[in-house]
Amino acid sequence: MSSSPVTRPYPQRAITAQVASKDDAGRTARITGTAIGKASIRLNGRQVATASDAGTGTWETTVTGLQVGQNTLVFQQYVDGQYRDQTSVTVTITDPANPGRITGNVGTADLPRGATTTVYAGYTAQSAFTTPTGTLVFTAPEGTTFAPGQDRQTGQYRDGTTWKDFGGDSLVSGSRSADGRTYSFSLGSRNWAIAAGQQFRFAMRIETPIGITTTTSSLRGTLAGSVAVGTFDTTATVTTTVTGAGLQATVEDVDVVDGTATLVGTAPAGTTSVEVTWKRDGTEVTRSVTPSSTGSWNFGLTGLANGTNPVHLVARKGSEEVASADVDVRLVIAALTASAQFPADVSERATVAGRGQPGARVEVRDGARVVVGTTVGEDGNWTVSVPAPGRGGRVRAPGRPAGPQPGHRHRAGAPGLRRGRAHHVSRRRVPRVARLAGGADRRGGRAGSCDRPR
Repeated sequence: MSSSPVTRPYPQRAITAQVASKDDAGRTARITGTAIGKASIRLNGRQVATASDAGTGTWETTVTGLQVGQNTLVFQQYVDGQYRDQTSVTVTITDPANPGRITGNVGTADLPRGATTTVYAGYTAQSAFTTPTGTLVFTAPEGTTFAPGQDRQTGQYRDGTTWKDFGGDSLVSGSRSADGRTYSFSLGSRNWAIAAGQQFRFAMRIETPIGITTTTSSLRGTLAGSVAVGTFDTTATVTTTVTGAGLQATVEDVDVVDGTATLVGTAPAGTTSVEVTWKRDGTEVTRSVTPSSTGSWNFGLTGLANGTNPVHLVARKGSEEVASADVDVRLVIAALTASAQFPADVSERATVAGRGQPGARVEVRDGARVVVGTTVGEDGNWTVSVPAPGRGGRVRAPGRPAGPQPGHRHRAGAPGLRRGRAHHVSRRRVPRVARLAGGADRRGGRAGSCDRPR
């Protein structure tokens, strides 16, 4: 009887990334790196690569649509849908046709959940200019929106170590998109009086919802147009990080025999309840748990099935939904195997042994009568001694692999067998009792057999 396959975990590895090459004219870059085998590599929440399942866990992707200037790319590593870690690289694109008279700066900012935050996007003049013409288009970080009422802006310039307001409106005719994700401006027709190497900046008010799920993104401000000495087309990038607890959960204390697990998580500030929805013994149920004053919570799941169990979470403030999330709980029950050994003396007892889920109950039955039972050891092995068969021959009986399907009976060969008589192994309440595995069926079980000399 063949043994069940063993899946070895991939080495745990922090994500790395580096710029392998870039194309200034095409505004593209090839990024390579390493991660955990088969990890999902995401850029701004979108999967762009999958790490190889080889020992190196290598991955690569080509990023297109880059802007002239510095482009900060933040790559995140997800394993089985769960965020692990992230890293960033900066790609600097130079426009060979229009050398930048203005270049976008790179910065960082924190966005507290449930708050409106002012974030600055800055630029540096590569040559002096007075009155520019052109546009400035801001794109909000993923999951956020721009506050309305920002149609005109004065802006600021840097004088030594001090930021000072311009003498008039530098951004005019602002237009906020219907979804609040972009804000477009025309450059004000006035004397900006910017010196070579001088920095200037503009402030945008960003609204961050409590239930935001994308915690790392960026504010982008694309400035394009011309001045007397040439053209410019550049983007300022501000990498943003959402602060404060979100709706999250990790899976702990999985018991594949009892079909239970515990969710341990956090909820956004102000959450009054967390609803947990899953299938318990095949029927969808929803239960609520109240977070602590710090937002922490835990919940025990029961009646889980063998395989993947999807769980849906909803955080509420009173009756208002403020956040939602999904988590998968996996139960993998070891396949049950069995083989029999017969002594030369047919009057002696035979031995039936195999492997199964540690802690599971194995019963050998003759009809409704339990011949013998045992518990699978912590090492996955089990063995029983039973009366030897009363006559020679080969007996082959169908069986099914272990799996939480309550009430299902599973048949397999057992000592004491003789032709024309059914023997089986059953489980009182799956997965509390495992079965002797054997014969191919529609779910992939294998046939077991017992031989003794004729």
